[in-house]
Amino acid sequence: MLLYVTLATQAIVLLTFSYIADSQIASAICIVLMATFGFATVAPIQRLVTDNARAAGAPNLASVVNIGLFNLGNAIGAWAGGAVIAGGFGYATPDWAGAFLSAAALVLALVSGVIGRNDKQLPVPASAADT
Repeated sequence: MLLYVTLATQAIVLLTFSYIADSQIASAICIVLMATFGFATVAPIQRLVTDNARAAGAPNLASVVNIGLFNLGNAIGAWAGGAVIAGGFGYATPDWAGAFLSAAALVLALVSGVIGRNDKQLPVPASAADT
């Protein structure tokens, strides 16, 4: 639940920042909120990944891949922000790109949560329970 809240709030803060970027005080508040919700997203994601990996029997591999995917996410965010600036959309539009990426991450988290819930409700076949 915390993951959903942090991703949604991150998208909202980014969209808000694009509209109030002219105000120094409001911009400072948005920057603090972006950092807060950005860091608040890390722990729930790591917990989700390690819990699922532990259930699959590969927690160490998941921890390594998780860090790599955080780095990939940073690179994609930087690329998207640079692409909208290079496209001539202005210096406030990286916020829109970030909000889109946060919203996309929220959708993926929600889908993952639904799939995870459905997997836990499926009956385990007798032959699989014996292994």
